Amino acid sequence: MDLPDLPLRPLVWLLRGLLWLGWEFLFETVGWWIGWCVCRTLSLGQFPRHALRDEDVPLHISLLVEVMGLAALSALLWALTGHWW
Repeated sequence: MDLPDLPLRPLVWLLRGLLWLGWEFLFETVGWWIGWCVCRTLSLGQFPRHALRDEDVPLHISLLVEVMGLAALSALLWALTGHWW
């Protein structure tokens, strides 16, 4: 560890923590939960076949559901602001 790196280390830890929080909480948790409900509703319970709290979901299915959830949340927030009518 060099002496000039020491003052920047807490800032790097803070930024890494915020990145982790943003990815883990927003994308993987909020996106999955909302997307799972939306996909199950639209597909009448057929997709995704994984449980809501299932940990071993393939990456392509996980990303699809999470993006669908964040898109649904964005659409709901946009609708609530009144920009659609």
